[in-house]
Amino acid sequence: MTLTREEMFERNLALARKRLLQMIENPGKMEVIPQGARVVNLPRDDPELLEANLQLVMELAKDGDERPIMLIPEVGEESPEASGS
Repeated sequence: MTLTREEMFERNLALARKRLLQMIENPGKMEVIPQGARVVNLPRDDPELLEANLQLVMELAKDGDERPIMLIPEVGEESPEASGS
């Protein structure tokens, strides 16, 4: 199944919200995102969105825009580093 733009938007918005909440709770673990970068989430638990976002990355890379593209791995409930494992 191919995701519609609306489905991609809704799923990516949910991931962005989750990432933002994690950043607020753990400000020391925030990634440095370059000014103007295009941020793309890569969720391992949503194969359809992962595939759609990887396709988006390919399109962004080809469009000639010089802004950096930052790939963000899945947003887990808690990373092994955060839990002390």
